Amino acid sequence: MSSFRTFISSDKGLYGILFCLGFLIYANTWTHDYALDDSIVIVDNVFTSKGLSGIKDLFTSDTFYGFFNQSGKDNLVQGGRYRPLSLATFALEVELFGMKPGVSHWINSLLYALLGLLVFRVLNRLFKDQRQGVIIAFWSTLLFVVHPLHTEVVANIKGRDEILALGFALLALDSAIKYLDLGKRSELFLGALFVFLGAMSKENALTFLGVIPLAIWLFRTKKIKGIIYGTIPACIGILLFLVIRFSILGSGISEVSMELMNNPFLKWTGSTYTPMTWSEKAPIILHTMYEYLRLEVLPINLTHDYYPRYIDIKSWTDWTVIASILLHLGLLVVAWIYRTRQPIWTFGIVFYFLTLSIVSNVFVSIGTNMAERFVFMPSLGATVLVVSVLVHILSKKSSVDQVQVWSKNWYPLMAGVLVFAFLTVQRNPVWADNYTLFTTDIQQSTQSAKLCNSAAGILIDTHKDGVETVKIQELNKAKSYAEQAIAIHPTFRNAYLLRGNAAYYLKEFDDAIAWYEQVLSFAPEYEDAKNNLFEAFLKGGEYAGQVQQDLPKAIAMFQKAMEMPQGAESYELNRLMGVAYGISGQSDKAVEYFGNCVQLEPENPWAYYNLLTGYANMSGQTDMVRSLEQKILALDSEFFVNLRNN
Repeated sequence: MSSFRTFISSDKGLYGILFCLGFLIYANTWTHDYALDDSIVIVDNVFTSKGLSGIKDLFTSDTFYGFFNQSGKDNLVQGGRYRPLSLATFALEVELFGMKPGVSHWINSLLYALLGLLVFRVLNRLFKDQRQGVIIAFWSTLLFVVHPLHTEVVANIKGRDEILALGFALLALDSAIKYLDLGKRSELFLGALFVFLGAMSKENALTFLGVIPLAIWLFRTKKIKGIIYGTIPACIGILLFLVIRFSILGSGISEVSMELMNNPFLKWTGSTYTPMTWSEKAPIILHTMYEYLRLEVLPINLTHDYYPRYIDIKSWTDWTVIASILLHLGLLVVAWIYRTRQPIWTFGIVFYFLTLSIVSNVFVSIGTNMAERFVFMPSLGATVLVVSVLVHILSKKSSVDQVQVWSKNWYPLMAGVLVFAFLTVQRNPVWADNYTLFTTDIQQSTQSAKLCNSAAGILIDTHKDGVETVKIQELNKAKSYAEQAIAIHPTFRNAYLLRGNAAYYLKEFDDAIAWYEQVLSFAPEYEDAKNNLFEAFLKGGEYAGQVQQDLPKAIAMFQKAMEMPQGAESYELNRLMGVAYGISGQSDKAVEYFGNCVQLEPENPWAYYNLLTGYANMSGQTDMVRSLEQKILALDSEFFVNLRNN
């Protein structure tokens, strides 16, 4: 027992525990499919799906361009996005293994486990001169590794950009500290390289331009010269990244989006959206920051979607806004007061603020209110703060040696790690695929227009051709989700489309038509709605004639479809019009539309046969009927034989 205790307290033991836990805690994601934003960066990305041949395009385009493949749409969020390095790793995987989500999930787990080792190494080096530094470094890393907030980053393959960004940024910090400790000039070059690679993975690595001098000032030297020398490599790496980014994406200055799904800081006036003033935005941002702090210590009721209006419009008098102001001001005061006595506290607090700043909506709009992945990097500061405070409190009860990583004093920390690990393993299966993710998280994000819309879409896609009883139940559920999305976001085009689609597949064609026409009333160029409206008139008319036995209604619907641009070019519509008029006894009209069918598909014997039946119902058309018979036989000599046999 003593030898085992000695081993797990050794460097190899501590690293082994961190690696195994970081790797295996996500083992139940290895059989998962692609989900959520994986379609943007892998499945439906024309560059990534090419494998290695698409890497050049990944490094010379906006991150979203390969998905939208249309100029302008890739810049839906302010400033665009440039994160080619993580996409390049996906392209490499496609080249080596094909589209295998299990491989990508396994690699994410491996990278996350390696990140845990790196976090411990960097913190241990950083805190080496601090009382109980190794204890704080280990337990902070352990808590970070099992934190349930990280499930989005690891369980969603796309989250690799967060893992790489933090990993490279920490390597840059480590190089700065090693340069100051050992004087190796090679570390300056490595520091610049690492921060550059971090930024190429995701832009939030840029915040280490503040983290690195902070760490130097707190744990190595207060001299300006030392701080500058240690920070210069980060400046060079970030400058290089920005030069490349701006050369690819331009200045990054774009107009404020007036689409709520890309800009949560819009208010509905009753007929249109207008931008919020700063005094209207600030309470919402402060409430969001309160929510982040809450999730750091109480990570329950997690969801992948915090889009409007999951976080509702807030005022300065809301208690969460007031609490947020007091909590954050309090943390800053603690950071300043204890900067000398408890520098690790200050490091944890300021690290949290610095890395959160870029995704806080304070300096740049990020397109949504909040997301769990946004606090992946800041949560390292939060865990450092929580653990260092707890170690300080718990160590007062008895004298604990610096190297005593395992002690009954740390039972509260062990309990916290076990609870967090349980919550993480429990949360992972939700990320199995889009159906599981959307239908689970909609129970939490009922006020998210985006998730209501996504849940409606996935229910329709999954059940539109299913067993009738299940289909009716699930598509009615989809209708309610789409209506909820519209109630939250009155100009949400796709929600109107999906509401119409649900009715269409339930054969409620009048209802479907009403929803399509409604969205086209304010979005007349919406091609999907126009196409679906045409199909609803077509299938609705067919249903009215065949099932409802309402021929006038069928003809009226067909005529509506014929008035649309695609009407005259539709073989099926002309055929149905001919059938409807033929049944109603208007043979001349039937011949007109069957004649259109012949013009549209001149090599189709059935087009001539339908025209033949139209003429056969008219007097004096015997020669035309015989001529059409000869034409049909010329196209298909066995046509009439097969017709009789069938």
